[in-house]
Amino acid sequence: MRQHQHQHQRFPPLALLRQPAPSRPRRLHRPQLAPPSAGSILGIPMASEAASGLRLRKLSAILVAFATVVPPSAAAAADVQAAREHFDRGYALAQSGAFETAIEEFTLAYAASPNFSVLFNLGQAYGASGRAVQAAATLRRYLEIGGSNIDAEQRRRTSELIASYQRRVGRIELSSLPSGAHVSLDGEELGTAPFPTALEANAGRHALLVQAAGYAPAHGVVVVVAGETSKPQLALRAEGESWLMIGCELPDVAVVVDGQRVAQTPVVDPLKLSSGEHLVTLSRAGYVTFERKMVWRGDETQRLDCDLQSSAAASDLAGLAVRHPIGTTVQVDGRTFAGGRIPAGSHQVTVAGSGFEPASQRVELRPGQLLSVVIAPRRDASTLTRERQQRSRNQKLASYLVGAGAVLTGGAAAVIAVTNAPRYDDWRNKSDAFTRQFQQAPESTTSGQLEQLLQEENAIRNRDAAALGLGIAGVTLAATSAVLYFTAGQGAPALTVTPKGTAIVGYGAAF
Repeated sequence: MRQHQHQHQRFPPLALLRQPAPSRPRRLHRPQLAPPSAGSILGIPMASEAASGLRLRKLSAILVAFATVVPPSAAAAADVQAAREHFDRGYALAQSGAFETAIEEFTLAYAASPNFSVLFNLGQAYGASGRAVQAAATLRRYLEIGGSNIDAEQRRRTSELIASYQRRVGRIELSSLPSGAHVSLDGEELGTAPFPTALEANAGRHALLVQAAGYAPAHGVVVVVAGETSKPQLALRAEGESWLMIGCELPDVAVVVDGQRVAQTPVVDPLKLSSGEHLVTLSRAGYVTFERKMVWRGDETQRLDCDLQSSAAASDLAGLAVRHPIGTTVQVDGRTFAGGRIPAGSHQVTVAGSGFEPASQRVELRPGQLLSVVIAPRRDASTLTRERQQRSRNQKLASYLVGAGAVLTGGAAAVIAVTNAPRYDDWRNKSDAFTRQFQQAPESTTSGQLEQLLQEENAIRNRDAAALGLGIAGVTLAATSAVLYFTAGQGAPALTVTPKGTAIVGYGAAF
């Protein structure tokens, strides 16, 4: 049986992108492959690391690939050929940056002929597309299925990749769901309730869907933070029921349905109604009453946002000023507020902004009153963590740079000291010879000889002084580097107030 040759193609692990290219690129061996044996799957032998690597181009390392063999049957040959074609297309797509399409091709390649090597490529494509959960899971399967066919170095490198992807993963904890409820994230089925543990998800914003028998589908949005657990709350509503949701930041607004008062804002939970037409009225003293006819046809949830306009006379108005952190905005009863006069009564004041946790406060205003309040929301926990980590990284980077300066300075001092030693020995020999010559035959010595010795002595002393100075500087830089490194902790938050009275949040840092 004739043996075929096929060059291994490899796709670089993203974790190794920063590695420099080798000085002399090597070429892959074209191994001679034996006929199918117990060590192969559908005619494709288990892949192993090639002894040499590819020239590094856009991506930096290598990719495990298919090997061509003589298939045991015509059907198997067709499967192997189809797998190879899908793999080659996936490899080319991955090299061009089209990772999503590459994922599809690698998946088809593995389905046609399940060689564990493809899983490494598939996991890397998942990781490059930002799908860390799938990347880590696929690489674990690669290690599990590959077993002893994966050498120690490749196994170590793959384990490091899994750990790096795992650091990008957050979790979603779903509780109080009906047994058997189907949960989907961004259109992908996650499983059915109950879930014994929190579900892993890629960091970012995701669309959540819960479907259960006897309930209307519940949609929601969940924001997943790497290393943290999100706990979204989705309220499942029984099928065939009509619900009204009231969106109103203005407090103390009466909600009247068909002449019957059913709630007062703030209204958190949806209001259950019968199917058909209803007249919904929103009213509050000092505001124009709002009415709307709404029709429910069963198994439906509708939302009504109130936008009440003030009807208060000038004598019924009050003044409100809100002091808040720089970078935040103020809303009063759901509307942006820049200060001024508003109707007397109860109002909900909210201060929010990027990187801050929203803070709310209810105020009671009397007609003609002028009120000033201070609302300083806390910084968002994830923002604080990122800022502290960035400050710590910057300080450690500074310590590395200072440490490098210490090494260079100390090295220069050592070089000067070492090279100065033979100069001193040479000068001492010349000085001894001059002294003996002067003692034996003074008339044979000249002032030029003495001047030359003095100049050489001064040069040696100057070099010694330079070495000493550089040595002291190196020790000082090393001590500074150590202090910077070991004090690169997380700064303690502190609230400061500008002369204008506007609160801002800063940090008491270690540097």
